Amino acid sequence: MSDCSRASAVLFTREIDVVRAAAAEPGADTRALAVRVLAAWDLLAPPPYQTADVDRSWVTASTPPWDGTKDTAPTAGRCPTAIRS
Repeated sequence: MSDCSRASAVLFTREIDVVRAAAAEPGADTRALAVRVLAAWDLLAPPPYQTADVDRSWVTASTPPWDGTKDTAPTAGRCPTAIRS
């Protein structure tokens, strides 16, 4: 379940716990509970991912390069902490 959102994993786990408790009752309808377990899998959802378009001008270095020979804009693209477009 590591590839599912935390919220959906909680919902799934709760539903499975309810089914387990119902299955322990005498005279439990095992077919209905099996259907409920299968339906619980639909509760699992992938984690939300947010993406954003990044403009190259947003990652311009704030200081000139130490050697003074290069422009600051391309320097920011090589910086390991810069966001690349």
